[in-house]
Amino acid sequence: MGARTIADGVESRADFLAARALGFNLVQGALFAKPMTAKNFAPSVLGRHAPWPLE
Repeated sequence: MGARTIADGVESRADFLAARALGFNLVQGALFAKPMTAKNFAPSVLGRHAPWPLE
């Protein structure tokens, strides 16, 4: 069917290796980036200040 799978909550290398062994296409979690507010997220993705107000 072409569906892709995402493993959420990957917090350690062991979690990452397990997700990979289980065949997940993508992973996300605290191993890669700690939770953050929208105000902090946009600049981190854009690499500069967000071009719009986030509050």
